[in-house]
Amino acid sequence: MPSSPFIKTVSLVSMAAILASCSPKLTIRENEPQRLFQEANNCYYQGEFKAAEEKYLSSLRLREDAAVLACLAVLYKDLGNFSQAADYFERALKIKKDNFRELNLGLCRFHNGEYDSAIRVFKELLEKKEPCEPAVKLYAGFGLGASYEALKRFAEAALQYGEILKERPDFATANYKLGDVYSALNEDAKALPCYQSALGQDSSLYKAYFKIAVIFEKQERYSQSLENFRVLSLIEPDNKLVRDKIKELTAKTAVRVKKEEELREAARKASKCLTVEPIKEEQTEPAVRVSILKGVNLLRLKCGAKFSVFVKGKEVAEVPAEEAVRIETDGGISIKDSNNKLVYQQAAAKDGVISLQCRDRKSTFTVFDVTLNKGYFWAKNQDRGFRGSLELSSSGRALNIVNIVLLDEYLFSVVPSEIAAFSNPEALKAQAVVARSYVYEKIKEKTHENADICSDVHCQAYNGVFNEHKNTTVAVEATRGEMIYCEGKVISAYFFSACGGHTRNVEDVWT
Repeated sequence: MPSSPFIKTVSLVSMAAILASCSPKLTIRENEPQRLFQEANNCYYQGEFKAAEEKYLSSLRLREDAAVLACLAVLYKDLGNFSQAADYFERALKIKKDNFRELNLGLCRFHNGEYDSAIRVFKELLEKKEPCEPAVKLYAGFGLGASYEALKRFAEAALQYGEILKERPDFATANYKLGDVYSALNEDAKALPCYQSALGQDSSLYKAYFKIAVIFEKQERYSQSLENFRVLSLIEPDNKLVRDKIKELTAKTAVRVKKEEELREAARKASKCLTVEPIKEEQTEPAVRVSILKGVNLLRLKCGAKFSVFVKGKEVAEVPAEEAVRIETDGGISIKDSNNKLVYQQAAAKDGVISLQCRDRKSTFTVFDVTLNKGYFWAKNQDRGFRGSLELSSSGRALNIVNIVLLDEYLFSVVPSEIAAFSNPEALKAQAVVARSYVYEKIKEKTHENADICSDVHCQAYNGVFNEHKNTTVAVEATRGEMIYCEGKVISAYFFSACGGHTRNVEDVWT
């Protein structure tokens, strides 16, 4: 009896299923969750978070996997979606226990304001019988302290931070937070050393300057309070509260401030400018114009040897060795010696730039009160020494200073400012080549008015001769003339202080 059309259809479907079972397409289907997982990870590392989320979710729809759940949780955590992140960490933990994921669950609960829940997670980690990874134990303890602090359970928070610091006294953030807890408990005497330790361990915790200044002011230690407010003003130059505090405390400590200034001036007068070893064959070296100060209304400096004052190539004055001069601007520029006697005066900026040229290449200029890296947490106001010559120009009440120095002598200061001088010698040479290539391209770009490059981290850190080190000087000299080329052209060799384990192409950063 012939088969009915219905039976034939069933048979064909069955046959298709049998063939599919032998086909490699089923293998692809089995690998689909893993493929999506890898694609999601790639999207995540490329910063394509939306695409990564979609691929993680697609992978999970095919197969529930602890690793995928945890990665999706990390993505949500990075995006600040702490509630979702916690949910996915919990799902991952139900499949497979993992201390780091449990730690992250606690942190997500904390950041979502679920402090009691966070405390339970952190306590469970710390009370486990089996040994816990040191990093997990450390941050679970810190999270527990932060949770107590958020709930205003300050005594318990202080005990918890104290326990952490017994194990890790160099944990800067724990010191800072312990300072906050003691301040909340009105125990300023205990808070003060905590803030000071935190700053000594990590200068990025610069908010501690404000808290230290406030404590000193409450203790009527006005000079010390003023000193900390002044440091903070370099980091936050637009902070009106800090500026007002400086004005108020300066008035309160006028006599002491004057005495301290007199002592500082006496020390400066007694000090000598550094002498250096100039490079040989300087005629083959290009000069670099480095902007070291902009927009100041007062400049004070001296030179280790006689120096001449030039305007439009003509010598207009001479200053003795180690004579401190005072330079001010008010439309023009006036230069006065230590006895307030006029050395040279320029009526207006249109009369041209003023060049200060040392008579001895082994001598250097010392410029007093140079603020470097203004607006950054590592900003400092210090006396600085510079090789080469100085060029002064003004615009109204703004005085701008450019240091003109030979390329490799410039690198003598730059390289140890950008890499630890005790690094591997080959690493120091590599940094020298990178820094030379970078500044060579900057000279051609002309991005700075009247200068090739600035002295701050906007370009390359240049701190002058006080920062030079014999190890990096050797590296610069060993690589004389070496630069990085691509297709016959010197590249703009950008570099960074920290990469977090991942690098990117320049075009991905500057588009």
